[in-house]
Amino acid sequence: MTTHFLPHLTSLSPSPASIFLVSSGLSVIPFPRCPNYCASKAALHSLAWSLRTQLSGPGSPATHHIRVVELLPPAVQTELHPTQPDLVASGQDKMGLPLAVYADETWADMNSGEEMKEIAHSVHRDRLRLAEGNKKEAYEGFVGMMRERGAKF
Repeated sequence: MTTHFLPHLTSLSPSPASIFLVSSGLSVIPFPRCPNYCASKAALHSLAWSLRTQLSGPGSPATHHIRVVELLPPAVQTELHPTQPDLVASGQDKMGLPLAVYADETWADMNSGEEMKEIAHSVHRDRLRLAEGNKKEAYEGFVGMMRERGAKF
């Protein structure tokens, strides 16, 4: 889908544009209860990093005005949990942040004017940064090394 929208973002004058991807804190720290969900969100997390790198790379000046922002929500109280019998039976159907609490903080972060690549709620922001710190450093080093060797992205 992103591939189909990119021409519309690049054919316009290079006005600032953003692509927002919604993954999950479980993309970084998986939860054994829902491995398929965690795996799909981890794939989206990886896509965000790669897409961000491609669009901002030296070989793609036409897309430097497009930023890629990943939202990494924690568990949020939605209509999903009460529909799962095992959560209801264990009394966990109301787990997570109230939706309004999550939405208010995330909306404030999105409109802060700060150039954020990832927006994680304060309830787990530090934990995710700790888990990802060395991985991001290794990723940036790998990208730099590959570009030095002539990779075009």
